Amino acid sequence: MKQSDNSMRHVVVLAGPTAAGKSGLALELARTMPITIVCADARQAVRGMRIGTAAPTEDDYAEVPHVGFEMRDPEQEYSAAEYARYTRLAIDDISPNRLPVIVGGSGLYIQALIDGFSEDVVPTPQDVRRRVVEELDELGRIGLYHKLVEVDPIAAKRYADMNPRRIQRALEYFYTTGTPISKTWNTSQPPSPYHTTWLAVDQPDETLRNLISTRCTHMWNSGLLEETQHLLDRGLDPDAHMLRTIGYSEAIDVLSGRCSLPEAQEHLLRSTWQYAKRQRTWFRRDERYIWLRGSRSEMVVEARRSICNDGPQWCS
Repeated sequence: MKQSDNSMRHVVVLAGPTAAGKSGLALELARTMPITIVCADARQAVRGMRIGTAAPTEDDYAEVPHVGFEMRDPEQEYSAAEYARYTRLAIDDISPNRLPVIVGGSGLYIQALIDGFSEDVVPTPQDVRRRVVEELDELGRIGLYHKLVEVDPIAAKRYADMNPRRIQRALEYFYTTGTPISKTWNTSQPPSPYHTTWLAVDQPDETLRNLISTRCTHMWNSGLLEETQHLLDRGLDPDAHMLRTIGYSEAIDVLSGRCSLPEAQEHLLRSTWQYAKRQRTWFRRDERYIWLRGSRSEMVVEARRSICNDGPQWCS
């Protein structure tokens, strides 16, 4: 790796599939170097969704500075482009004596932040959003993906992992503007303002499955149903995209009587594992990532080695 360019802000990306241990590793790193943790999770940026997103705890906030968490209401739209703009400004406000560590599993958000993003921010009308939700319910994720192939094959190729939210966003954009969202990707972007150390955390399949199971159980036991009911009580539409995500979707099914709690628990496990596999696929396509595996202590050593190689000032 090349040494840090002093004219560029050094940042670290710490990505990987859900429940793999990204946040825990970031907290461990904070005990060895002066870091600020920056949110790279589309849902952890939203207020009132702590349990279903495994957001940082009050103790975490007290121990290490955190930026970008719980700063949007669930009713607010929050695209990757908006995230990138906001987070770049937030990073500018971090003291130069602290190292921003961008932690999360939202690959598109990370890409937008580091590499730039040309998508025009176009609000989606409620009728268009409802149309896409109905198509998803009728066709399923694969059927909705095939619809995207028809109207925007370039976007479909990029979203080959079939992440339903990205497919929905691309179709919403097309239905709203009549233009494929991929057309907005042709605008040349300025070079990244960051000198980036790219790290990703992973675990063996069996270990990750167990970690996911533990997290899902903790979510139910910590009040996922109550948190979801609170969001509904404040007037949030059950079809709002933030509530049609893993965890909240299952909780709504229980609250509405569409399925039993054991059925929802099993579905949450299955959906979370499928999501983790899609995240792996996304991050593995990017050869810039250095993959960290093994025990927590082993990952700390490897992470520090990469960070110190790129930015020796953090390790002096």
